[in-house]
Amino acid sequence: MEDKTRHLVDQFSQLLQLDVKASTEELETLEKMNNVITERYMQMTGAVSEINDNMSRAKQVYKDLTPYLQQIDELDSNLNALEQVVQLLDEVTRRLEIKTREVKLI
Repeated sequence: MEDKTRHLVDQFSQLLQLDVKASTEELETLEKMNNVITERYMQMTGAVSEINDNMSRAKQVYKDLTPYLQQIDELDSNLNALEQVVQLLDEVTRRLEIKTREVKLI
């Protein structure tokens, strides 16, 4: 009976050791996964920080260019007005030429 009890205790001990070993391996795997995920989050944090820096620089460039863009818009508006004046002058010139020809014919 003592041998059977000892055998049972040994088997139970082996079972517990295997269970502890499996749990330890599982925890080690989880720790490795956690380390990988932590590293990826750190990389993503760096990327987001870089994106924020780039956006800040882009906003500053846009802010710096705003007066020039306004000047371009003003020039465009002035050019449109000038084109209308030129068209009007062309029309007046055309009419004057017609009248001048008519006067010469008379």
